[in-house]
Formats: sequence, structure tokens, C-alpha cells
Amino acid sequence: MLNRFSDTFDFNHVKKSYYLHVIGLFLTSTFLLYVGVKSSHSVDRQDIAAVPLAEPKVMQKTYTLEAAKKIDQTGLLEVLAQTLEKYPPTENLKNYKIILHKTSVEIQFGAATLFAPGRENFVLNTRAEIQQFVAQLKFHKNDLRVRIEAYTDDSPIIKNAHRFANNGLLAKARAESVAGVFIDEKFERDQIVTIGMGEQSPLKPNRDINGKAIRENQLANRRVVLILSNK
Repeated sequence: MLNRFSDTFDFNHVKKSYYLHVIGLFLTSTFLLYVGVKSSHSVDRQDIAAVPLAEPKVMQKTYTLEAAKKIDQTGLLEVLAQTLEKYPPTENLKNYKIILHKTSVEIQFGAATLFAPGRENFVLNTRAEIQQFVAQLKFHKNDLRVRIEAYTDDSPIIKNAHRFANNGLLAKARAESVAGVFIDEKFERDQIVTIGMGEQSPLKPNRDINGKAIRENQLANRRVVLILSNK
């Protein structure tokens, strides 16, 4: 009986089929694993590419104001940035930005909301709002140097052209107006440096390739930058 079964059943064929089946399963699993890993990496790269660059961090540590004078210079600047960041934004200063650098704190204001075209005087109540902002620095005023940079767009001066021959002179006058606010808050004049940058170093192109003004970019380029550093 066994011999008859052996004659009709090929054990070598079964063994060969079994091995082929195992090899097939192994190759299939390997292929699916490769596809899955490749797809996962592709998604990761897409996710990373889609994430916008984060804004610079302002505060890296937390200090009390009482401890400000007991810590190192960088720590003092961090306290300063922390203090300013807590200042509630006003209608005209709502878009200001505070950036903590290694040796300074930079505050950027949009000049378009502070000054009328071709003028160096503050618009409406913006001077009072700037003064409230500067008042937050009183605790540190004996430890700081203040650099005020004023920027314009590239538009030619129409109003007050008889007073300001170029945007650099207009920007200088605006920087001096901001310096006056610091002086009112009991800063010494020799602590303050004012620079009229004019249309230099725009954040964005003022015009397109055809020379047409890009108003949104021009508004962004009109700005006042305060750079606060230790003496």
C-alpha cells in the first residue's frame, strides 16, 4: 500500500514547491517593506517642506526684574525682551516685532503707521504710544545704548521736498523724532545714535521687474528699528 502511494506521489516535487512558496513569500514581504519605508520617507520630506520657517524666539529664559542687574549682559537683554513682549499692543503699534540677538534686542516698528508721507512728525497719538512703549525700558536705561535706524521706500519725496532733498535726510529726521521720545523718558543724548537709512536695505523689492511700485512691499520697507544693547 505504501509502495503504491509512493509511486503516485512525488515527494521531491512537493519539497520543491514548498521552497518556492517560502522564497516567494520572503520576496513579497521584502518588497512591501521597501515600498512602505520609501513612502514614509517621502511623506516626511513633504511634511518638512510644507512647514513654514518659525519666527525667531524672543525669550529663552525667564528672569525676575529684580534679578536683572545681577545676571550677565545677555541675561539682561533677555529680561528686556521679556518686558517689552508683555507690553500690550496699541492700534498703531500692533505689528511691532521683537527679536533677541546674541548681544542686542531689536524692535521693529512699521513707519507707515507712525509718520505721514514726507513728514518726520508723528501721526495723531502715535507719539504717546511710542512713549508708553519706551517707558517699559526705564528700569534698564542706565545700562543701555540705543541705536535708532529709520528706513523709507524708494518713492521720491513730494511733500516737504524743499526740506528733505532725499529719503536719507527724511529718515534721519524721523530717527531724531524717535530719539526725542527716549530723551523725554530721561535717557541721555549720548546714549542714543540715530541713523537715516533711507531706501537702503529694503526688506522686500519696492518695484516689480517692470518698475511698477509694489505698494505692500513699500509699506513693509517703511520702518523704524530700535537696537538696544548694553553699554
